[in-house]
Amino acid sequence: KFYSKFEIDDLEGNPLTETQMLSQHYDQVLSLPKQCFAHFKELEELALANISQVDSRESLLGYLRSLNNRRLHELAHHLNLLEPYGEAKHKSSFILEVIVSYHETRMSQMDEINAMPLYPTEEILWDENVVPNEFFSGEGCLALPKLNLQFLTLHDYLLRNFNLFRLETMYEIRQDVEDAVLRLCPFLTSDQSTQFSGWAR
Repeated sequence: KFYSKFEIDDLEGNPLTETQMLSQHYDQVLSLPKQCFAHFKELEELALANISQVDSRESLLGYLRSLNNRRLHELAHHLNLLEPYGEAKHKSSFILEVIVSYHETRMSQMDEINAMPLYPTEEILWDENVVPNEFFSGEGCLALPKLNLQFLTLHDYLLRNFNLFRLETMYEIRQDVEDAVLRLCPFLTSDQSTQFSGWAR
């Protein structure tokens, strides 16, 4: 899903600016009300809605859940997302996901990076699926960005380096926390309170 909406031209492979991505998104969203107005009278409210009411996942699901499987498939076919109805059968949940994923708004990668916390949270810091511990044997597979592959754009290269640097920093912070906790020598007293018999900087 991340690379399906990456800032790159699907045909020429050229990097796209945020303005170009926004224009491309609006072109995709505008096709939905046009098809609804022309072929789906039961979606008249969706056909007359503005873009801000159409490009969010919640509003799209609210509009499209009223359609049965056949009408959903026909809508996806009119949007050039699926083959004609009858050639293949898909569940309504799958068709809904295809339509919604194609038309929902995409959060800018810069906005996502700026929204990240400055320091790692406890949830990420102690998640061994993201940051392995010191006893990691290498038998399993870690979902880490690779640097020995071809990069889509310069931004893709910088983003992979940023994610790797962030994970490396998390690993070092976790090691420092573990070392400090060991030096503090915490223990549980008889009244179920935690006390420390050691010290650490």
